[in-house]
Amino acid sequence: MRRKVRILIADRNRMMREGLRAIIEQTDDMDVVGEMGDDRTALSLVERLRPDVALVDLELKEPASLDFIDLLSHASPRPCVIAMATYPDDSVAHRALCRGASSTFLKTSSRDDIIEAIRQACPSRNPG
Repeated sequence: MRRKVRILIADRNRMMREGLRAIIEQTDDMDVVGEMGDDRTALSLVERLRPDVALVDLELKEPASLDFIDLLSHASPRPCVIAMATYPDDSVAHRALCRGASSTFLKTSSRDDIIEAIRQACPSRNPG
């Protein structure tokens, strides 16, 4: 059996984190290894959990979402980053891509679109 894709959910809203966890745990090839809200110890959490993918809320405050994406670029191993936007015309989403996010999706996306976004973000780590 191949190793599951390890996912960290970084969102300030607990209900959003729980919903994403429920969606991801319905798959056979992905596993949520951790969650964080606004957390000043984010980088140490990433280095301890070693996720393949980090889902990052673009409205994080501590650390700020774009700063967190920068921090992730220095993690070892470096996770693929998917930025989660609240609004379709979110200029922060564009800046997240410029700062290293692999892709973005809207928080209103369907379950299937979210799973597909995770699988496409870093195909080299996709066990399928």
